[in-house]
Amino acid sequence: MFRIISKLIGIKFVASLFGLIYSILQVRYFKATSIVDSFFIASAAVNMIISLTQGGQLAETILPEYIKHRDNKGKDFADLFFSIVLIRIAIIVSIILIICWFISAPIINVIGSGLSEESKDLAVAIFSMNIWLVLFTIINSFVNTLMLAYRIYGRSELVGLINNVVSLSLLILFHNKFGVWILVYSLIFGKFIELVVSIFFLRKSGFKFSFKITAEDISLTPLFNILATTSKYVISTQVYIGTINYVASFLPPGTVSIFNYVQQLSSKASNMIIIPVSNVLFSEISGMVKEGVGKISGFILRPLQNLILFTTLVFGVVMLSSDLILSILWGNDSINFELFDLGNTMLKLCFFGFVFFSIGIIFRKCAISLGSSIQLYQLWTYGQLFSAILTFLLVRFFSEYGLACVLLLNMSIMAGISLFISRKSGVPDDYFFNRLFSRDFIFSIICILIATFLIWSITYNHKYFNLYLDLILRISLFVILLVSLLATFYRFDLKRFKNFITG
Repeated sequence: MFRIISKLIGIKFVASLFGLIYSILQVRYFKATSIVDSFFIASAAVNMIISLTQGGQLAETILPEYIKHRDNKGKDFADLFFSIVLIRIAIIVSIILIICWFISAPIINVIGSGLSEESKDLAVAIFSMNIWLVLFTIINSFVNTLMLAYRIYGRSELVGLINNVVSLSLLILFHNKFGVWILVYSLIFGKFIELVVSIFFLRKSGFKFSFKITAEDISLTPLFNILATTSKYVISTQVYIGTINYVASFLPPGTVSIFNYVQQLSSKASNMIIIPVSNVLFSEISGMVKEGVGKISGFILRPLQNLILFTTLVFGVVMLSSDLILSILWGNDSINFELFDLGNTMLKLCFFGFVFFSIGIIFRKCAISLGSSIQLYQLWTYGQLFSAILTFLLVRFFSEYGLACVLLLNMSIMAGISLFISRKSGVPDDYFFNRLFSRDFIFSIICILIATFLIWSITYNHKYFNLYLDLILRISLFVILLVSLLATFYRFDLKRFKNFITG
């Protein structure tokens, strides 16, 4: 499994690198302005529709069902089941998109209430074109999920890499000609290429697609019952996201852009490390259900420990160097000081939230694999509504810096709910916690945090050389101090330290 995860992380790293370059050039070319705010408000509206169609939730839920049908009734039956689900979802989504296209202006007026009339008109035009991304995105999520059922790891990551390369190429070549519209064109064309390549890989894997919407012995009622349950969660999520965009649209121009730029950076990091690990674990855990919860608890222990350690380490690096990193990525004259300082704070809090996000996503996969989807989404509904209330209050009383805390709080709330539901399903068991919070694990986390805040206190508000040398200096001091602390704790017992890390 370690080799598989390493391969996925390698592909994701290259894909995220291209995505990172795309984000950097997006800032350099278009800066943080009201025009870019319009683009992000329109994109938020499209993402809300993607969530409301529940394609992602259904694609995730269908994996255990597909594996069960394949094991019990054969591959042909499972392929037919998958085809019927996909066709029905595609028909329903197409109808929804046509309706949304006709009411695009009212949608933007609600989500981006604080925008100027000119910015609203631009957002409506972008939304009307971007809306067709919804269908591409949902079909891609189904295809990528099916590849996990075939234990085909790396293909979806490769498809994402191709998408990023295409989008980046279009941005570089045509940003002067089309202005902000190239962001729209590159997204649509990149998603289309991703869809074509995904279908190619799926056909090569041996999947047999059937153009049917019904068949004997196939009932989709259980799946759509789950959707009926998750619809409350999806609506509550859109209330939360809609609240973010609504309150942000009243903040100074450029705030929406900065919020989304930081989200893009954190998303690239998440896609590079956490998502590949969780996808592999989801596939493996789904196949372990018959062996009992004890088997699952033992299986996820080491990946969870390593993921927490790694995300804590990454937070330490970001805490020390986020200002320098953003200066290098965004440039010194692309964004004014107030927005830059806001982005710096947001980035630190986002990466701190990754520690909770990594915990939550693993226990989310456990809960879904063990058949606790309904309970999970029921509690997530309340979690998202609570997050929406917190968002409104934070921005109301703390303005931009209240907005900066929103993502961290939401990741923490949702992770806590995932752990709670997974725990009720029997994973993790009592013995799991004793092994998770071992002395070696706790002291390794403490060493990382001590090294982080000592170096931060020494280098805070100090510029010694230039950006690159300062960045190297901070990280070097951090690594030296961290290694010294770990070596002191482990008494230079490198074998013991290696055994702890590798298991």
